[in-house]
This record gives sequence, C-alpha cells and structure tokens, in this order.
Amino acid sequence: MVVTIDLNVILDVYLLRGDFDSAMTVLGLCRKGTISGNIPSHAAPTIYYILKKSLGITKARELSGQLLDVLEIVPVDKAILTDARNSRIVDFEDAIVEAAAHAASSAFIVTNNGRDFKVGRVSAISPAEFLLQIK
Repeated sequence: MVVTIDLNVILDVYLLRGDFDSAMTVLGLCRKGTISGNIPSHAAPTIYYILKKSLGITKARELSGQLLDVLEIVPVDKAILTDARNSRIVDFEDAIVEAAAHAASSAFIVTNNGRDFKVGRVSAISPAEFLLQIK
C-alpha cells in the first residue's frame, strides 16, 4: 500500500508532539517496508527548515537523512502544480500534497488535518485512523 504522509505527521514524530505514538508507528511501517510512504518534494526542505529552527542544524541534517532513507519523494513538477492550482482544495500547499498523492497513486494521505482535504481525490486519514484501517 502506498500512502502520502503530510509533513505535520513527520513533525509530530521528530518534535515529539501531538499523537506522537501513532505517527511514529506509521513511519515505522514505512521503515519496515510494510507500507510505502512518500512525501512531495517541496515538503523535504520545509521539514528541514523547521527542524533546524527547533533542533539545530546537526540534528536537522541527521533526521532529514533518516527521512530520505525511509520515504519516497514525489517530484513536484509543473503538471502537479497545475493540478494543484485547479484543485477545489483552498490551501495551495494542501492542494500540492493532494496532487502529489494522486500522481503517486496513494491510497491515503496520512495527516492531522483531514478536513483540509475533504474535497480531494485521495482520502485523508489521521495516523490513528490509518492504523485501525490496516489492522
């Protein structure tokens, strides 16, 4: 199963916030190869930037490297940006995530903000809901 993981879920793991346990379990399933997780390419530098501000450059590099070892990267190109621009999803960044998830044939977007993706083509689900779904 392929899933797109929204950056808020990744930040929950690395910054020890929110539903940390469920988010960590989802990333653990990606690490084991039980599921195939991905992020849109634009999320990688955003995650690094936030981690650098919160944890420092050394830890940000380490965690970003771990992330690249575990997740696939969906290139955000002109076609995905155009798809996002034409989306019914109001927030452009969320529309990019959804367009990338659609392009990657993801079954779900694992996110803490499911309501932001209600009008999207890919179902959005919280980490805890996702874990229940795959049991």
